[in-house]
Amino acid sequence: MFVRELMTTPAMSLSGFTPVAEAAKFLVEHGFTGAPVTDDDGALIGIVTEVDLIQGRIAPDPRR
Repeated sequence: MFVRELMTTPAMSLSGFTPVAEAAKFLVEHGFTGAPVTDDDGALIGIVTEVDLIQGRIAPDPRR
Protein backbone atom coordinates (compact mmCIF):
# COMPACT_ATOMS: atom_id res chain seq x y z
CA MET A 1 0.00 0.00 0.00
CA PHE A 2 1.16 3.51 -0.80
CA VAL A 3 0.30 6.92 0.67
CA ARG A 4 -1.30 7.95 -2.62
CA GLU A 5 -3.90 5.24 -2.01
CA LEU A 6 -4.91 6.85 1.30
CA MET A 7 -4.62 10.58 0.64
CA THR A 8 -7.50 12.92 -0.01
CA THR A 9 -7.80 14.23 -3.55
CA PRO A 10 -7.94 16.91 -4.58
CA ALA A 11 -5.58 18.11 -1.86
CA MET A 12 -7.19 20.31 0.77
CA SER A 13 -5.09 22.91 2.55
CA LEU A 14 -5.27 25.90 4.84
CA SER A 15 -3.85 29.38 4.35
CA GLY A 16 -1.17 30.63 6.71
CA PHE A 17 -3.66 33.34 7.67
CA THR A 18 -6.48 30.95 8.63
CA PRO A 19 -7.67 31.67 12.19
CA VAL A 20 -6.96 28.86 14.66
CA ALA A 21 -10.67 28.29 15.40
CA GLU A 22 -11.41 27.96 11.69
CA ALA A 23 -8.51 25.53 11.22
CA ALA A 24 -9.80 23.39 14.10
CA LYS A 25 -13.29 23.37 12.57
CA PHE A 26 -11.83 22.39 9.19
CA LEU A 27 -9.96 19.42 10.70
CA VAL A 28 -13.02 18.21 12.62
CA GLU A 29 -15.42 18.59 9.69
CA HIS A 30 -13.17 16.58 7.39
CA GLY A 31 -11.99 14.02 9.95
CA PHE A 32 -8.36 15.09 9.54
CA THR A 33 -5.70 15.19 12.26
CA GLY A 34 -3.53 17.56 10.25
CA ALA A 35 -3.46 19.61 7.07
CA PRO A 36 -0.92 21.28 4.81
CA VAL A 37 -0.58 25.05 5.07
CA THR A 38 0.08 27.00 1.87
CA ASP A 39 1.02 30.55 0.95
CA ASP A 40 -0.87 32.77 -1.49
CA ASP A 41 0.82 31.02 -4.43
CA GLY A 42 -0.18 27.56 -3.22
CA ALA A 43 3.34 26.63 -2.12
CA LEU A 44 3.63 24.46 0.98
CA ILE A 45 4.85 26.45 3.98
CA GLY A 46 4.09 23.92 6.73
CA ILE A 47 1.68 21.50 8.31
CA VAL A 48 -0.74 22.16 11.17
CA THR A 49 -1.95 19.32 13.40
CA GLU A 50 -4.52 18.87 16.14
CA VAL A 51 -1.69 18.94 18.67
CA ASP A 52 -0.52 22.32 17.33
CA LEU A 53 -4.01 23.72 17.81
CA ILE A 54 -4.54 22.52 21.41
CA GLN A 55 -1.00 22.80 22.75
CA GLY A 56 -0.94 25.28 25.63
CA ARG A 57 -4.74 25.57 25.70
CA ILE A 58 -5.41 22.71 28.12
CA ALA A 59 -4.35 23.18 31.73
CA PRO A 60 -1.94 20.54 33.00
CA ASP A 61 -3.33 17.99 35.45
CA PRO A 62 -2.44 19.28 38.95
CA ARG A 63 -2.15 15.68 40.19
CA ARG A 64 0.79 15.12 37.90
